[in-house]
Amino acid sequence: MSDDPASVSASPYEEDRSPGSGVDSDGATHATERSIGRRAFLGVIGVGIAAAAVAAADAFLSPRGPAPVTAGTGTVTGLLATAHFSVAHRGCDRSWPEMSLYAYEKAVAVGFDALEISLARTADGVWFGLHDDTLDRTSGVVQKRASMMTWAQVQEYRIRGSNAVDDPSQPDRPYMRWEELTDRYYGSRVIFIDPKSAGVHAAELLTRMDALAGTPQDHLVCKGYGISGNSQNTTGWARDAAEHGYRRWGYFYGSDIPHLAEYEARWDILGMDYSAGDSAWSAVRAFGKPVIGHVVPSTAAADAALAKGAAGVVASDASVHSGR
Repeated sequence: MSDDPASVSASPYEEDRSPGSGVDSDGATHATERSIGRRAFLGVIGVGIAAAAVAAADAFLSPRGPAPVTAGTGTVTGLLATAHFSVAHRGCDRSWPEMSLYAYEKAVAVGFDALEISLARTADGVWFGLHDDTLDRTSGVVQKRASMMTWAQVQEYRIRGSNAVDDPSQPDRPYMRWEELTDRYYGSRVIFIDPKSAGVHAAELLTRMDALAGTPQDHLVCKGYGISGNSQNTTGWARDAAEHGYRRWGYFYGSDIPHLAEYEARWDILGMDYSAGDSAWSAVRAFGKPVIGHVVPSTAAADAALAKGAAGVVASDASVHSGR
C-alpha cells in the first residue's frame, strides 16, 4: 500500500501514489500493528530497540507454526466489529522482507487481525506479492519489470532483508505467489488486495478470487487509492470489485478532501492518512463509514489515528500491536 501523495501512476489501478518508493500510501513510512488498542500499545522506538521487538515477535512462533487464529478475524464483518483492529501492511515491511510468506507468518504470529498485499503479474500469468512495477527496489537490481518476466525468472531473485529497517541484517526471502498466501490464511485472516500496475488484468484476478472456497466476498477486501476510476465510476478497480460483490477500501489523504464527496460513494470503507489534520478526519468520518488510518509506522502514529476516530489501522511495523 505505498501511496505517496506526490505521484499517481498512469495505470488504471496503480493508485497507491508512490510507485517504486519505500514510502507508504499515505506518504508515510510503513508501520505495523497488532490489534492496536485492545489493552495498550507495545511501543518500540529506535532502530536498535525495534530490532529487539522483532526478536520478541519471533518468540511468538511455536515449533508448529503461526499462532492460532483468533475467532472473528477471518471475516470482513468480524474484522470491522473488532475494536481497533490491525492490518499488516505488506506483512509488516519495516520488520520483515516485504510480502514474503515469512513476513505474513510473523505478522500473524504477532497477532495482526488482517493482511494486506499488493500484486504483480508475470508474463506467464503468475500473480505474486510486489508493490512496484519492477523488482529493482526489493531485490537491488535494475530494470527487472515483473510483467516482462516469467515466474521462473522472478524466482532467481530474493526480497532483500536489508530493506526491513528494524533488522537490516536478516536474510533475504523468496517472492511469494498469491496462492501461497491464500492457501495459508484465506478464511482465517481477512486479506486486503491491491492489483497495482497489474490492474489491467483485474478481471482475471477477480475470477481467481471468486474461485476460492466458500464465499470469498466474506474474507477479501479490494483496496485502492480513493480517487480512482473515471468521474462516472464506470471504470476502475472499485467498480469492477463491486460488480463481483466485494467490499472495497479506498484510502485518501488530507489533500484529497476537496474530492472526497465525489469519490467516497464507490468505497465501502474509507481510509485517511494518520498524519492528516483534524478537519480532514472530521470530513471523512462524516460519511458514517468505517475509517482506517494508514500507513502507521509507530505506536505513536497508531495512537494518533485512533484518537482521530479510526476504527483500525494499516501498519507496517511489528512494534505496533497490543496484547488481547
